[in-house]
Parts: sequence; C-alpha cells; structure tokens
Amino acid sequence: MAMLAGYSVLVVEDDANLRELLVDDFRLEGAEVQDVFDVVLSDIRMPNGDGRFLAEQILSLKHGRSKNEKFNLPALFMYSGYNEISPEEQTQLGIIRIFAKPIDVTIIFDSIREEMKLRIAN
Repeated sequence: MAMLAGYSVLVVEDDANLRELLVDDFRLEGAEVQDVFDVVLSDIRMPNGDGRFLAEQILSLKHGRSKNEKFNLPALFMYSGYNEISPEEQTQLGIIRIFAKPIDVTIIFDSIREEMKLRIAN
C-alpha cells in the first residue's frame, strides 16, 4: 500500500537530479506532485532563493485571507545540510520539521503521514 496515497506534495529543490528523485519517490508512494498541495518539502539553502523566504511567502497567503474564509496552510517540511533556522524561528515560520541531509525519505514519509493525521483529527 502506498504510504502517501491521497496527498499532494510540492517539492522545492534547486538540484534538478535530487528534485527528480524526490518527485519520483513521492509518486511511488502514491502522492501527487502538483500545484495545489497539502505538503511542501523544500531545501533551505538554494542559490536563487531560500526556504526561509518560501516559508514567509506561504505564511503571507494566510494573512491575505478574510477571517471568515477557511484556509489551511500546507504542512511545511524542510531539509538542509546546514540548518541556520532556530527552533523559535522554525515555529514562527510554521515549519513542522527540518530534516538533515543526507535525507532519508522514509523518515520524511512517516513525518508527513503523522502531521496529516493530526490535521485531519483537528
């Protein structure tokens, strides 16, 4: 059974080979990789932008909505070989978890599944 069937994921990675591998891995686990998404998985350090900026932009999506409009932010997960985001800033930015490189996709899959179960329960 696919561990992530029914979820959609946006993978943000500047390294094309790693991005393709991650997309293939997520698809093999049943996730859809597309524009409308439940989960964002992003590298923190990229040459043309960084994960911190991405997290700020995702948070701004919610702030642009009216109070009556229901809007759920995607679950935001990041990874890095060198993490310069403090635990306080991680919380402020809405980052669920930061994974260390080299990444273990099984741990990422398990973390995403647990977060989505929590969101469904609430």
